[in-house]
Amino acid sequence: MSTASTTTENWKQIARTGSVTWPQLAAKRPERGVAFHSQRGALAWNPQTGETRRLLPEGVGSGFGLLSPDGEWFYFFKDTKGNEKGHYVRARYDGTGELESLTPDFAPYSSSLTPFPLPIVSMSASGNRIAFIFVDGDGYHLCTVEIAKDGALGAPKILHEGKPLLRGPILSADGAVCVVCTNERTGKQQYDLLVLDTQGEELARWKGWGPTSLETTAFSPIPGDYRLLCTSDDSGVKRPLLWDVALGESELLLGEGQLPGEVVPLCWSPDAKSILLCRSVDAAHELWVWKAGKLTRLEHPSGTITYFGGLGATLSNDGVASVLFSSAQQPRQLLAFSASGAGRVLLSGGEAPQGTTVRSVTFPSSDGVPVQAWLATPEGAGPFPTVIEVHGGPHGVTNQSFGMGAPYLENGYAFLSVNYRGSTTFGREFLQKIWGDVGHWELEDIIAAHAFVVSEGIADPKRVVITGGSYGGYLTLLALGKCPELWAAGVAHVAIANNALTYEDSSPLLQGIMRASFQSTPDQNPALWERSSPHTYAAAIQAPVLVVQGLNDTRCPRRQMEVYEAQLKELGKQIEVLWFDAGHGVGNTEQSIGFTEHILAFLRSNC
Repeated sequence: MSTASTTTENWKQIARTGSVTWPQLAAKRPERGVAFHSQRGALAWNPQTGETRRLLPEGVGSGFGLLSPDGEWFYFFKDTKGNEKGHYVRARYDGTGELESLTPDFAPYSSSLTPFPLPIVSMSASGNRIAFIFVDGDGYHLCTVEIAKDGALGAPKILHEGKPLLRGPILSADGAVCVVCTNERTGKQQYDLLVLDTQGEELARWKGWGPTSLETTAFSPIPGDYRLLCTSDDSGVKRPLLWDVALGESELLLGEGQLPGEVVPLCWSPDAKSILLCRSVDAAHELWVWKAGKLTRLEHPSGTITYFGGLGATLSNDGVASVLFSSAQQPRQLLAFSASGAGRVLLSGGEAPQGTTVRSVTFPSSDGVPVQAWLATPEGAGPFPTVIEVHGGPHGVTNQSFGMGAPYLENGYAFLSVNYRGSTTFGREFLQKIWGDVGHWELEDIIAAHAFVVSEGIADPKRVVITGGSYGGYLTLLALGKCPELWAAGVAHVAIANNALTYEDSSPLLQGIMRASFQSTPDQNPALWERSSPHTYAAAIQAPVLVVQGLNDTRCPRRQMEVYEAQLKELGKQIEVLWFDAGHGVGNTEQSIGFTEHILAFLRSNC
């Protein structure tokens, strides 16, 4: 059985350890780059010297943005205290001048501070155009802004708009063509590809068939080359393909039997002759390079490659990949891998303490479908008090991450993180099983996880805790009410407690996602929204509940949690809600550590 070797309160050192995300280099200024540091925020980064500095003015934060190819500008979405409502703006890379809005005459609108849950902004490789998606009460809007050679911004232009979900706008290298994913045909998180010119005229539309979903990654980096990297799950798992938008021709990159399982394209090489691929096997990753039909595997340890919608990776013409790599033992950093050598560190977050050790396990759910999870146990002999963790999304996945489970392991708890139905990288059927039946199969898999840790002698059945954040927080509260006999306590972070109230108060961006997940609105199918809602089962809860919630969260809004808290207190249940002054994440390391100390004290008192 896997164990975790950690020192007392090593988890605090882990929490304070820096990690990096979304590194980018200016194609025309190789000495200019940006990266995002978990402790320091957006950084200007000189890849040639390794020097970094704060990129944005004091008091202005960003967890994601785009660096212009000329290295002069940094584009990002600016909101207020994490409420994900505001404007796209840009800042000069050299730190001079004021922030400049891309949409100065628009009312504040909703968008996302990160590429998750939907990638919604991109820039042409030539730097002459930026495209982004924003959402308001009228629906989803695809907007572009032309950028002149002298850097001046043109007027924003709406290319496409409507109620259907939009995601992944991708601009061709010359900025002449934009491709966006739309669920207009399906009404689900299942997409067709819509091709538009710079005036919003439809040039082409590639419709999926049946349950197939098509999603974009990146255009060729060469101006005038309109080949688009994308994925199709027609085979039942995501597979990479090329679509020549100009010719209307498509080509699967992998033949039958080549790299079985889910494989997604990450990026092109600068000469557009090679493509970096990432294969997922039981929530672990492999890197491969495709060139003229030939595949070459890159050497790297077992772990996690962080990517999203073509972001976070580069590939040189000679086959060296720069990717964000992490594991339970190693914080996320930018490493270079090739077919013949060990990883070379390009950018790290700083010194790191010892991490944890986890192993992948699989167990059957109630219908026999295998469910993957990550397991770690403390030193000594079990059974142990055990924490079962469920991730957010729901269309996300738990891969290895640095120090996962450390606070629990150091305090004598076993730790199991579950990739339930709805998780990505396990195939189309696994992902789509929950659509229109929200909360059902996720909970079946969580119950199976509980049975697994008990039957294996890992968990003391009277001392099992459930925890999760965002959609995982929703599942935590749902599990506490629907199978109350299983849990000694529950800890939910930024959670949904009342589906209908959440829909009423959440941003238009999240309302669209909820409609796709439930395949209805609360008014259209009140019975589904009610039976899938944690508040429906509040009277059955037996375990004490602790919630950590953001005051400015527009994904899991404040009012619905206040109503839930009052409901449980009126029923005589034990609930405590800790509030923080931000949105869908604490964003402050020391405050997060304080919350974790409170959680550990709560667990010691109750299990």
